[in-house]
Amino acid sequence: MTYDEAYKGLDAIAIRKFGERPIFLDWNGGREALVAYLVAISQTFFDYSILSVRIITPIMNCLLLLFFYLFAKTIFNSRIALLSTFLLAVSKWSIIHSRYGVRAGQFTVFEIAVLYFVARGIASEKKNSWSFVIAGIIGGLGFYTYIGYRVFPLILLSFLLQKNVLSKLKNHKKTILAGCIAGLVIVAPVAKFYLEHRESMTDRMKRTLVWNQKGSEYSGINPAILVLRSAKDTLGMFTYKGDSISRHNVEIEPMLSPFESSFFILGLIVVALNFRRPYSLFLILFFLFALIPGVLSVGAPNTPRVLAALLPTMLFVSFGICTALQFLKTTPSYIRTAVVALVIAGNLYTGANDALIRHPQILDSLDTRTSALWGMDRDQANVAKLINSLGSKCDVYLSPQYFYHSTIQYLTYGKSKPKLFYNVKLEDIMKKDKVTVVIFQPVVSNLWWLRDDEGKNFFKWWNQVYGIKNDEIHAQLLKSYGNDIRMSAYSDRPLMHWLRGRWRRYGSQKTIYDYYSIFLAVPKK
Repeated sequence: MTYDEAYKGLDAIAIRKFGERPIFLDWNGGREALVAYLVAISQTFFDYSILSVRIITPIMNCLLLLFFYLFAKTIFNSRIALLSTFLLAVSKWSIIHSRYGVRAGQFTVFEIAVLYFVARGIASEKKNSWSFVIAGIIGGLGFYTYIGYRVFPLILLSFLLQKNVLSKLKNHKKTILAGCIAGLVIVAPVAKFYLEHRESMTDRMKRTLVWNQKGSEYSGINPAILVLRSAKDTLGMFTYKGDSISRHNVEIEPMLSPFESSFFILGLIVVALNFRRPYSLFLILFFLFALIPGVLSVGAPNTPRVLAALLPTMLFVSFGICTALQFLKTTPSYIRTAVVALVIAGNLYTGANDALIRHPQILDSLDTRTSALWGMDRDQANVAKLINSLGSKCDVYLSPQYFYHSTIQYLTYGKSKPKLFYNVKLEDIMKKDKVTVVIFQPVVSNLWWLRDDEGKNFFKWWNQVYGIKNDEIHAQLLKSYGNDIRMSAYSDRPLMHWLRGRWRRYGSQKTIYDYYSIFLAVPKK
């Protein structure tokens, strides 16, 4: 489980148990709230588990495939729709992001659903199609999904302003007006929140803008050059060098498979050369607008931020395949059949192999420090499982790094009640009828929350549940960050059980790395 996923679970608990009804989540860096409500619903069926957080994204992606097929079929034809939907379904890019319970994997379904219902309304022979009302409702809800959705109005306008579309809108004035009103009513609460808490809603954008990275490698460079570099890296991720974050990709391989890359370039060229044809210019603009969040932000290429670009990309690949088959129309039919079979089999194999086999293997092989750097809380999930298995006969204490960790807080909620081990001696907390267990985290482990500030507001959960103020939490974390490894001094008879890992030397200080540590204090008879 990742710390981002755990925060979604904590958000949902706050909705279900504490009566919160957030419009926008102003903690953990500021996030849109819709996914928290969806997780709250899933927790009713799957309890406070990893599944209850993650199941939302694959459901959304199944809906994405449905609406993507229907949209492509409506504006093009069944062959293009079926081929592009298949490519989308087996894309490693799509599969990897559909396995995490985070916002980024869920906003694209709202974009394509809006486009489908608008296209369906335009294609309707009846006046005032109700599809526009549905589009307005879904379009409004999209603003509660992910920051990348904020560029979608540009994509929608590029679709509506096409000549072949604009001329048909006059037949649906009433339902278009009704859809706009419905969308505005839905958006109104988050718009009001923005006016009242502008800093909260823009903080994440400001922190990730490529020209706003003070004290980094980007400092002192002309913003225009930074944007051009970011654009180059973002465009290059499709066929040259992909996302380098282990959680998002397999190594740094291109986001498109070897069986898609050449067809993507061919399809893009064909669409660009025929930009006067219906929907060609729209596809190009859709692609470019969807890349804006990645181009303007630090760390390009970053696949979650530009996930919407995958939709026109699959259409470009499909057009490229169909164009290649046109070039081969004079060849025997078995050759064309072999080409299609090779493309389908190749993409099916690479997508499944990369996303379901190679990617998990890479994540499992990461050392704990790198794993923690990308938010893959393997140790924390294991600690939570251990705590829940100890039962009521043990008193469990956690060092601050673990006690203030979202993954442990979420996975132990309602199952066990670990306590904070800080400024206490082991002999003072031992009981005659219980075993005292103290679990602490190694010094060298990455701690994102040590960089907390007002905009990120990582500790709202602990403020509400435990009544601990941020200043106190910061002091505990900073102090224990250097002291946890010396907790053995608190015990007369510690049993140090290293669950996994090895010794490594960093400079002149010998530290413990790659595992967590446990002290068991057995009461004297």
